[in-house]
Amino acid sequence: MFMRVRVALPISKPIRRGKFIAGSDGVKTWVSFKYERLPIFCHYCGVLGHDLRHNATHYLVEKKGD
Repeated sequence: MFMRVRVALPISKPIRRGKFIAGSDGVKTWVSFKYERLPIFCHYCGVLGHDLRHNATHYLVEKKGD
């Protein structure tokens, strides 16, 4: 089952991968979110506006690993 919704997201915060939703019986179920048509998006920190190549934290982690 799926539901398509349009939402407004604050670009200064990481996007959510999912959320627990309580049903009418009170049982919580994890619902995974899938996003379409995102602008530039960083898969490392989850923030819109830059990509993985321009993430300073990821760059430092990779540099220390070498």
